[in-house]
Amino acid sequence: VWRHEADIVLLFSQDQDMNEVAKEVKDINKLNNTDIKMWSAFPVGPKATFDRGVYGTGWIEIEE
Repeated sequence: VWRHEADIVLLFSQDQDMNEVAKEVKDINKLNNTDIKMWSAFPVGPKATFDRGVYGTGWIEIEE
């Protein structure tokens, strides 16, 4: 149940299954005429296994 209690959603994840959540947040924005921002934070550097965040979100790079 959506309660209008968030303005920003920040994921510390690279799991692309979370793009379903990003889509739901966009749908909620349209339905409720809101502008909730969704960002995913992920590590970058020589040991990082992926160089991207969750699709459908803004990306925040975190240095190892």
